[in-house]
Amino acid sequence: MTADWSSRESRRVANEAAVSGAVPASDGRREGRRFGPVDAGSWLIRVAVLLHALALFAIVFSTRQTQFGNVLFLKWFIDLEDPYAAAILVEKITVSLYLLAGLIVLFRPYWPLLLLMAAYAFMEAASGTFNAGYRFSEWTIPAHALRYGLPLVLLTLVVLPKIASLRNWTVPVAAGLLRVLVAVVFVTHGYQALMEDPRFIDLIIGSFGNLFNVSVGESTAVAVLKVIAVIDFCVALAALIYPRPLLVPHRFWASPCRDCAIRRVIVPGLMIWLAFWGLITALSRMTAMRPSEALSEYPELLVRVPHVLGPLALWCLFAATYRTRTCRSGEEAEPAGASREVDPSRPAWR
Repeated sequence: MTADWSSRESRRVANEAAVSGAVPASDGRREGRRFGPVDAGSWLIRVAVLLHALALFAIVFSTRQTQFGNVLFLKWFIDLEDPYAAAILVEKITVSLYLLAGLIVLFRPYWPLLLLMAAYAFMEAASGTFNAGYRFSEWTIPAHALRYGLPLVLLTLVVLPKIASLRNWTVPVAAGLLRVLVAVVFVTHGYQALMEDPRFIDLIIGSFGNLFNVSVGESTAVAVLKVIAVIDFCVALAALIYPRPLLVPHRFWASPCRDCAIRRVIVPGLMIWLAFWGLITALSRMTAMRPSEALSEYPELLVRVPHVLGPLALWCLFAATYRTRTCRSGEEAEPAGASREVDPSRPAWR
């Protein structure tokens, strides 16, 4: 009996550590705890960061330029004898180091590397803004929020557990940052759809023609964009509201029954929709092209993987916040296999 109690107690402590983020995900095996939702969210973010780095590497080495390369060529190296060759060389070196950092972070998320990766991804977004070579270029920074924001979320999961006073804030802070990033991306894309971004119109017309052999006119594509804009605004708002509004105390927001519905229905459905729509919009970069050219656009799919894995990682972090709370009450969850006395005066349906 003593051994059984000790086993249950060790599982309880391990679960609390997994939820609070007291132990970094990379050291989970060393501490002997189970793979939990925080670990799953951490790995989803690492994979997203690596695939984004791989996409930029593929773009540059397929004789194309990123926005950062365009700024190098047009503004920084314009006075050189061969500005294009110099820009390409610097860009190849940069994306190679970026990919190497992504590979290291996949297994060992060192915070200096995460900070550098976030800085480079932000520089890429800022280059698109200042380059101003296309419509809505001024919205590039918020549109790329998940691309440079995911390394910062992972940095939060790595650094905060090492600070005793902030250890219990690890998951709430990471989830709060990630939900803001998701909302910003969807609001930005919704605004572009509402303002009839011509690139989005081409994607709709091309995808319907190639996938369904249906000829879609520009007016129909614009009408579809309006519907997409409304949906994007609604899901962005929902990401900020559920599982509970940011900066709103729990006692002012959710009852135990509402907590249960949000945990089991609303949050999973919302996160799956966000990830699904992120995947659809990413794939449209390939489906809108001719079949003979579609495969060559795979970097455009990979570069948008953060829009797919970001919401799934957010779902994992939300699951971690609920892991030590029962469905019916705000009490701490009991370890698996623990016995529980039944109160005969308490109705079974409660």
